[in-house]
Amino acid sequence: DLRVKLHNSTHSRNTEYEKKQNSKPKSSNVNAQKRNAPRSKYDDYNTEEREEELQKVMSGIKQLPLFTKEQCQGIEKKIDKVVKLSELGLYKEHTVDRAPLR
Repeated sequence: DLRVKLHNSTHSRNTEYEKKQNSKPKSSNVNAQKRNAPRSKYDDYNTEEREEELQKVMSGIKQLPLFTKEQCQGIEKKIDKVVKLSELGLYKEHTVDRAPLR
């Protein structure tokens, strides 16, 4: 996962960001968010019913390979190159998307 590889190089920048975020007062709390969340038909399901619904969803999901093993290795090399360049500081902050690429 690219996020894991980038963690060390962005850790110090993230620490500064977290300090700024933690110093800001929080305007809403979790309980208020829960009260305002729309109800779902699944809210009243018990554990067994939720598990059954999950199995239905999972049975309908089909995964198909998009790339060959060689293509995946090429993509991995490109990801590793981007990570190395970011560790060297060759990208501006927030240039590299930290979303998983796999």
